[in-house]
Amino acid sequence: MKIRSMLRSPKLLAVFPLILTLLVAVACGGDAATPPPPTPTPIDVAGIVDQALAGQSAGVSADDVAKAIADALQAQPGVSPEDVTAAIETALAARPGLTEEDVASAISQAISEIPTATPAPTEPPAAMTLVETRLAAATEMDVESNDPIRSNSQNSPQVVHMYEALVGFGFEGELLPMLAESWSVDSTATEWNFKLRQGVPFHRKATDQDDGEFSAEDVKATLLHGTQPELLSSRADLWQSVHDNMKIVNDYEVTFVLEEPQIDFDWLLSQRNELLMLSKAHLDAEGQEGVEASPVGTGPYQFVERAPGSHILHVRVPYEHWRVTPDFPQVQIFSVKEVSTRQAMLLAGQIHLTQLTPDLERAAIARGMVTIASNIPQQNPYVIFGGQYYPDQLVGKRTGASPDLPFSDVYHPATDVPWVNKKVREALNKAIDRKTIIETIFDGKAVINYNFPFHPALNNGRGWNPEWEERWEDMYGYDPERAKELLAEAEAEIGQPLDWSKVQFRIAIQAEMPQATDLTLAIYNYWKAIGVPVESEAMDDASRGPHHRAASWGGVTIMIDGGFRPEPTFLLIYLYSGRTLRNVCCQFFENAEVDTLYEELSTTFDLDERHEILKKIGDVVYNEYGIMGLVSLPIVFTVNPNVVAEYNTSGILGIRDLEYVKAVKN
Repeated sequence: MKIRSMLRSPKLLAVFPLILTLLVAVACGGDAATPPPPTPTPIDVAGIVDQALAGQSAGVSADDVAKAIADALQAQPGVSPEDVTAAIETALAARPGLTEEDVASAISQAISEIPTATPAPTEPPAAMTLVETRLAAATEMDVESNDPIRSNSQNSPQVVHMYEALVGFGFEGELLPMLAESWSVDSTATEWNFKLRQGVPFHRKATDQDDGEFSAEDVKATLLHGTQPELLSSRADLWQSVHDNMKIVNDYEVTFVLEEPQIDFDWLLSQRNELLMLSKAHLDAEGQEGVEASPVGTGPYQFVERAPGSHILHVRVPYEHWRVTPDFPQVQIFSVKEVSTRQAMLLAGQIHLTQLTPDLERAAIARGMVTIASNIPQQNPYVIFGGQYYPDQLVGKRTGASPDLPFSDVYHPATDVPWVNKKVREALNKAIDRKTIIETIFDGKAVINYNFPFHPALNNGRGWNPEWEERWEDMYGYDPERAKELLAEAEAEIGQPLDWSKVQFRIAIQAEMPQATDLTLAIYNYWKAIGVPVESEAMDDASRGPHHRAASWGGVTIMIDGGFRPEPTFLLIYLYSGRTLRNVCCQFFENAEVDTLYEELSTTFDLDERHEILKKIGDVVYNEYGIMGLVSLPIVFTVNPNVVAEYNTSGILGIRDLEYVKAVKN
């Protein structure tokens, strides 16, 4: 019988899986107490031999057959190809005129003569190791400080990993318990009770400089620290009031009795803001100097060093943190203003995570980097028209201390500030081609923001009115010719040509938005195209902040990136004048109807009622062109996938949540 036809025999193919099983058993040892390994999948030996010997003559040697079968069986666990080859060669050589039964018997005999091998001890798998033990990120820090009050929330990436707040943020931007385990508010929104987490050590608990564990006294000390004038906190007055009216129930429970309703007080005490908890013991012993030189918090990372103008380095705490054990033992945040430099550092392996402009992002992707987007549309850039104040009264933070433009906190008419006239605001909106901006500056990854600060994907859609999108093209759509007509109509209304000489057009440098400068310049170029004589000037956050927070933008227009804030906080910041309730920041647009509605909202807990009130406020802003909404998009991070396996974040205030980054392991 020819070998080729013999190997096609159904009888031989039927016994071949059994032969392979015997081979595996022999190679792996014969301990009866050990369950045999799974039977290998049957192999089409005839097919393998046909393929291996295709094109050869009908006279097939035993060596050819043995080699073909041995090659096919190399992947079988525990079977030595040499043993298989020897067994088959022995069987074929020993019996001229082979029958099928002879082949099977010979192979079995040969197998039985192979010595039983003692299995080598199995080495345990090596422990998984990190590709990198230090996670390096780059952003811009225009105010470098280890004090969360002084560095302010815009520069929070440098400090947020070593401190914690009473209230944290989830990956979707939701408020979550942090150092406060739970909290409640009464029906007047003036009394808030917080239950504090017990057993949380400050970083130096394990050293001779014992700062103890977090307690109610640390909350009180942190509030008092936030009132210090030299720290320039925009909320110093608020913190002073909260401090003075705080009641310590016991070491782990506090009650805040507020002077006025504050339905979003939990947000004010959240990780989004500057009130990150400090140690009273540390403050008492070392004061402000100690906060800067050797900061102490409760976060999962603790301070190692700061190199001004270069970086800040944190190390994972040497004990089991109550909230999370980070993958990376170290986190280093570099301060890098130039986006191109960040890209170069990323490609060179000096950093592993940053934010880039879309063009540099695409180039980095071509070199093996990947992008990760935040879970919510955290970037919502908008333009303010500074100076839309009440003409007949000073309210809120406006004191009349800055009567001269551009940083004026008093009312100036449209003859001084053209955009005080509604037709001018409408013209400036219709001059902007947002669709082209989305395709060019944002690489098609943004959508139109129809009515800032509202958004259908945030706050569970509360306050969103779909009519704004339906009417948007007519009211806000790109129409430069109509924009020019509106400017002419405004001049007719005020009885003189529009005077742009007293106002300023500023460019805000914004670390969390690399496209900010390009976006602002695009807006200003669109305005130039309809005859507005724009001369712009850049402004860093340190210079911008005091005017921004003191509501003294009377003669300035500026583009700012507005991150997600829960309702009603965004109204308190952007729209409420502070007429009867405290405004914690930055009002840009004063309107009596908005004020009345907000004051009603401040003590309304029913969600359906809140939705209707918010819609009415949004209608006023929309119809008055009060704030220029532009686009909405998630923050996009560019990362090195050889180091960063996963980055889950809301994106609130840029680079944060690094304690939850998953590392690539070997």
